[in-house]
Amino acid sequence: MRFRTTGLLLVTVAALGAFILLVERRGQTTKEREEQARRALHVDAARVSYLRFETTNLVVECAREGDDWMVVQPLRARAASAAIGRILAGLEDLPRGEVITDAERRARGLGMDDYGFDQPRARVTYGDSLQRRTVVVGRDAPLGGQLYVKADLQSDIIATSTNLLTLLPESVASLRDRSIFRMGPERVQRLEIGGAGGFLQVARQERGRWMIQQPVMTRAATPAMTALLDGLFQARVAEFVSDAGEDAVVYGFDDPTLSVTVGYGEKDGEDALVLGDALKTDPSLLYAKRKGEGSIYAVSTNVLTRLRTGLGDLRDRRLTTLSAQDVSWIEIRDSDRKLALQQQDGTWRVAEPRQWKADEDRVRELVSAWVAAPALAFVDGVGTNPAEHGFVPPEQELVLGRSRPGAAGARDAESVRIRVSRGSATATGVLVRIEGEDALREVDSAALDKLSVDPLFYRDREVLSVNRDDIVSVTVQDESRKQTIARDEAGAFRPVDQDQFVLNHDALVEILMVLGELRAVEFVADEPDDMAPFGLEEPAAVLTIGLRSEAGISRSVLFGSDAGESGVYAMIRGRDVVFVLEKAVRSALLANLYAVPPKTAEEPLEAITNQ
Repeated sequence: MRFRTTGLLLVTVAALGAFILLVERRGQTTKEREEQARRALHVDAARVSYLRFETTNLVVECAREGDDWMVVQPLRARAASAAIGRILAGLEDLPRGEVITDAERRARGLGMDDYGFDQPRARVTYGDSLQRRTVVVGRDAPLGGQLYVKADLQSDIIATSTNLLTLLPESVASLRDRSIFRMGPERVQRLEIGGAGGFLQVARQERGRWMIQQPVMTRAATPAMTALLDGLFQARVAEFVSDAGEDAVVYGFDDPTLSVTVGYGEKDGEDALVLGDALKTDPSLLYAKRKGEGSIYAVSTNVLTRLRTGLGDLRDRRLTTLSAQDVSWIEIRDSDRKLALQQQDGTWRVAEPRQWKADEDRVRELVSAWVAAPALAFVDGVGTNPAEHGFVPPEQELVLGRSRPGAAGARDAESVRIRVSRGSATATGVLVRIEGEDALREVDSAALDKLSVDPLFYRDREVLSVNRDDIVSVTVQDESRKQTIARDEAGAFRPVDQDQFVLNHDALVEILMVLGELRAVEFVADEPDDMAPFGLEEPAAVLTIGLRSEAGISRSVLFGSDAGESGVYAMIRGRDVVFVLEKAVRSALLANLYAVPPKTAEEPLEAITNQ
């Protein structure tokens, strides 16, 4: 029993599902039929690929080829797809009015001529590759705003809106595409402009960037190229002049004013436009024709104005397309030295020839100065002899890149290599040459102040940083004194073996503050063979600090001779890098640790702890 019941349930469910599906399908079909019954013509705009109009003074055929519509009769030309689309949408939406059957017409004693079909206003043929229909347009119906139409080879007459008349083209020109170029500016891969002023060739490179290839090899400014192409593709045919293919001399095409070729790539080919003489009847228009076509057009002289964009207008005056934030690797070379700087985790370091923390401000100034440096002028036609154009030694080479060459994932990393002619520098400019370009550029010579192959120039100028809590003793020594203070068991600083002196609180506070971040004015030598020129062979004074065991043993700052009016040579013992400190810093670090006058027996010994 259970099996029979289950079987009956399954059959019932299946039957119910089939019934619902059938009802839904019938419902959809009914909807479609009702929608179609509302329309005068059986037009499915999405499926139509052929369209023909015949009127008393015009016969024109259009056909869809791929994604585009073409006029195929009485001439072959690109059709305005938007115009065709509007016509098809209008035909599809024509409303169905009164329907007069053959029997009804005969009962009224009327013939086809009474509805205007003996001399129809127009015939409209539409369809696809498998089926076509022709609609004949008759006279206006007595009821205002309507006219009569009938399908060819059918007897029923339908009244529909007179809007049909507005859909009929007035001329072939009204159906023709007035855009000069087939595709959009985003599809352009190559642009060539030729005329009396010379030849310009620009090509799109990787990452969508543009490169001028003729008359010189140099980068094009992307904003300038975008504006040029947008303006060019907005141009329209002002007038269709002739399709007879007359002699080119008549329109000035034998010696064209200008020619332009737009390449879309191997698959999509190119469009080539030639501009001839101005129209005598309207000097604001120029004769134009596309190569490979017989049609002659008239276009606005604004097209000529846009195409006469000069080389200087299109050139990218920046040295690189990288922004300052993009740069994470820097190389600087001269004849026998190389310096490398690398940014890792947001921090710049000297990577070669030594490894140091870099001065963030100086590296940023270097990057900003060269990334932002615009070309003040160009020197073209350099070829293989740049020296003839003033590009003379000494030279340096600067590389700015997104990552270190050879690093993982760096194969396609963007970089720019700039040769710098220091020998060409003047008070205002210096010549540089970008790898891959023919031309020289002149940039502001102020950028040279930020460029050095000396690693010390970019070394972080912090030479010592000590936490005051880690300092257990301080000793100041010169030729006339040696003063030492140390922490007692309570952690307070006191003079050592100098019971007749008291601590100079102010001097100690100043020393501790300066040692917290001791910064050099500049570095002058790395491991020099001779310390004598700096007065450091026998230092004039030494500041030594003793440290807790976990912070190290001790640090000593050695002071040498004066470096100019405001500086003094110094170094950290054991590091062999000579730098310059301000004299005011020396004075602070070598101040008397002992106060004067000496303390009396009644005076308590005050102490500085962790101030």
